[in-house]
Amino acid sequence: MAVSVVGDIDQEQIVKTLNSKFSKIRNNSKRKYIEHKIDNFKVDSLSILFDKSAQKTDLTIVRFYDKKGGMQNENDYFEYLKRSFYNRLSKQRLASLSIEQRSYSKGNVGLTTFLNTKGVHQVSADIRPDKLIGGISELMIDAENIERFGFTNSEIEKMKRIYLSELKRKANSSNKRESSAITDEIYNDFFNRIPVVEPSYEYQLAQKYIDKIDSVAILSFIKRIDTRNTRAKYIITTNDSLIAKKLSPEKMFDIADSIKRLPLSRYFKAVKMHKSLVDEFEPKGKIVDKRLIKEVDAYRYELSNGVTVIYKESALDKGKIQISGFRKGGLYELDSTDYSEGLFAAPAVSSSGAGKFTREELSNYLAGNTASVRFLIDKTRSGIVGGSDLSDITTLFELIRLKWMEPKCDSAMFEILKRKYIEDLKMVKKTKGEIFSEEFGKIIQRGDYTTRELSVEEVNKIDFSRLMSIYEKSFGIADGYCFIILADSNSEEIEEYIEKYLGSLPFGKREISYKYNGAAINLDSARFEKNSGDGQKSTVLIVSQVDKITEPLREFNLKLDLAKSVLRKRLLTQLREKMGKVYSVSVSAGSIAIPANLTRTTISFSCTPQDAQLLIDECAKIISQMVADPKGFESELSDARKMLKADNRSERDKNSYWSAFLRSVAYNQDNYWSFATNYDDLVDSITSEDISTIIENYIQKTPKIIGVQNPDNNK
Repeated sequence: MAVSVVGDIDQEQIVKTLNSKFSKIRNNSKRKYIEHKIDNFKVDSLSILFDKSAQKTDLTIVRFYDKKGGMQNENDYFEYLKRSFYNRLSKQRLASLSIEQRSYSKGNVGLTTFLNTKGVHQVSADIRPDKLIGGISELMIDAENIERFGFTNSEIEKMKRIYLSELKRKANSSNKRESSAITDEIYNDFFNRIPVVEPSYEYQLAQKYIDKIDSVAILSFIKRIDTRNTRAKYIITTNDSLIAKKLSPEKMFDIADSIKRLPLSRYFKAVKMHKSLVDEFEPKGKIVDKRLIKEVDAYRYELSNGVTVIYKESALDKGKIQISGFRKGGLYELDSTDYSEGLFAAPAVSSSGAGKFTREELSNYLAGNTASVRFLIDKTRSGIVGGSDLSDITTLFELIRLKWMEPKCDSAMFEILKRKYIEDLKMVKKTKGEIFSEEFGKIIQRGDYTTRELSVEEVNKIDFSRLMSIYEKSFGIADGYCFIILADSNSEEIEEYIEKYLGSLPFGKREISYKYNGAAINLDSARFEKNSGDGQKSTVLIVSQVDKITEPLREFNLKLDLAKSVLRKRLLTQLREKMGKVYSVSVSAGSIAIPANLTRTTISFSCTPQDAQLLIDECAKIISQMVADPKGFESELSDARKMLKADNRSERDKNSYWSAFLRSVAYNQDNYWSFATNYDDLVDSITSEDISTIIENYIQKTPKIIGVQNPDNNK
């Protein structure tokens, strides 16, 4: 037996604890270790598992092979490297193919180690139920191509750059490693005989042996494993009860046998190599103003092209830079007739490469480089999010410039995205709970073109020729954009990139106006009850909503956070601990100002059908008590304050916290920079009377919209 303990621990204390718990266990050293043998499958077999809660149809093909004895020394490393490359290259190949005209997704071929005494070769993918035979055949053909021919040199060279880059970053990282990752390595050592090594040593080994990895070495490795002629277990998990009628075991085996005899051509895809991301250009922009934001120790830059940059030096992620950018507008700025095209504009452009690069060429150029950036069009804003190691900072800013200045929209990629959207639309089988939620949602607020799901007919009518103009409306002229940058570097080192790249984004004036001003929300009482649940319990939702915000949004949401925590504690105490009627209670509360003022709270729980109205009435009583007697929940409020402050302290140690906070202040234009630094004081200043007022005005006095989904009596 082995015990592994990893974490921020007191080593001496852990040793004492382990001794006290395990030292008295009798050591039977004479007991012979029995290794239970697992034989290869003697016959092919097919199992179809029906699960109505499954979201997809999944195929897994399992074959066994004799596993070698781990990695005991440096001489075994090359074998380990070939195995790693086989797995990675297979996943890369199938991911690339599934983007194209394939009836499967998330394809994977690889060797796994989940059995300790046997090697497992596994082929898996999600298959379209409406094209079941075609999807299975395509997956098997693509897997067969790998088994026969291996991989191209260009695929291997790309993976080498990625692999070495990952190991180098791991070796040079000064960040603490996750305990779970170390535990996995210890498990791998104990069961699979792959020892735990220092990242720097593994990087040295990879550099030493990686040149030996080529198409011949990988194909030789594949042929030696050779599971093509061994028997297989085919497993299909699905929510489609008709799959068993469409696919018999004999049909599955016939497909597999015919593909083994099928003439195939070696996989090949031409990828043009480029020497640079962007051509040399003359910088046009200038920093026209630089100011210190003392409250958060950040700098605010105004550029001559109307761009704002907020930069904060941060060593929370050593040797890293993060960048995000936004401008108000997004989908809500579009006319209703352009909304469908707007949903596809950013994904289609982002998937089409940029400038002189195709999608594959850009991916190949960036292999092994940490720079990445995504361009997004959200409902209320458009923007980017990206990052890299500081060593790749030039590539990061060049990539932003390339995608901003030279976007392109490939019609073939648009057709692929459209086809996948329609396929997903047809595959989705909504649960009764999801259907109830949708119906109840339409009572809470009237559905419109921004909330409804596009139909197949509407998707087919999307005009490709309009996508680029809609995309450029969100990007194009950079006036009004605000970029948030956090980097483990001082401001002077970053300023040259800000001025050269962000300052040279297109000049011009850009006026923003929202065409969509929010859905029509229901401000009256309503009740929606339906007998459609799968279980034996009723699901109850109590919604309160108003179209007003009576104080600054940031402080208001802070009060709502405390109010929902205190209210949930009170409801749990009464409904669960005293009455024993529920297992749990959920309370959500929040407020937004864009596209329109809206404050909404929701109480939800599950109970027996006969208790539903009793507990709805009990919730109302508890709310009234909290309004009448604020001092009565001082203890719960004190606990809620402590929890909020502890959560905030934990989040402050992450760059994601600071990026989101700086972006929020810039977006809301409230200049409330001290909110982050004075957070604890603000939380402590909120009294029980404040919470009581919030509960009174936004829950107690607000008309209730009640939803109850009872069990389906006709099941």
